[in-house]
Amino acid sequence: MNGEHKILTWVAGIWCIVGSFFAPIRLLLYAIAGLVILDTFTAILKRWKDIGKSKLGRRARLLMYWKAIESSGIRRTFVKLLLYGLGVMAFYLAEVAVFTTSIYISNLAGALILFTELKSICENMDVVLGTNTFTRIFRRVRKKVENKLDNKINDN
Repeated sequence: MNGEHKILTWVAGIWCIVGSFFAPIRLLLYAIAGLVILDTFTAILKRWKDIGKSKLGRRARLLMYWKAIESSGIRRTFVKLLLYGLGVMAFYLAEVAVFTTSIYISNLAGALILFTELKSICENMDVVLGTNTFTRIFRRVRKKVENKLDNKINDN
C-alpha cells in the first residue's frame, strides 16, 4: 500500500469515528438544516411578494425576481447552517466530555434553534399569504408548550 492510500485510509477512519460519535444528534442536525433551508426559501418568497407589489415594469420586475436570490443570502444561509451545526455539536461534545453521557443539553440547544427557525418561517409565510394564520398557530403551540413546562415545574 503506497502513501496516498494510507492517508486516505486514515482520513476515512477518522471521518467514521467522528460520524459515529455524533450519530445520536444526526436527526437533530438534519432537522436544523431542513428548517434553515425552508426559512431561506420563505424569505425569498417574501422578497418576491414585495417585488410583485412594486410599480415597476414587467421586464424590470422579472429582473428583480432573479436578483432576489443573492449570493450574500446564500452565504448567510451557509454560515447559519455551519454555526448552528457546530454549536449543537459543541454542546454534545461538552456534555459527553463532562458527564460521560448525553443529558440532553444539546437537544435543548437544538430545540431552541428549531423554535427560532419555525418562528421566522411562520412570519415569512404570513407576509407571503397576507394572513396571520401561521403566527396564531405558532402562538397556540407555544402556549401549550409553556403550560406543559409550567405544570412539570410546579409538580416538582
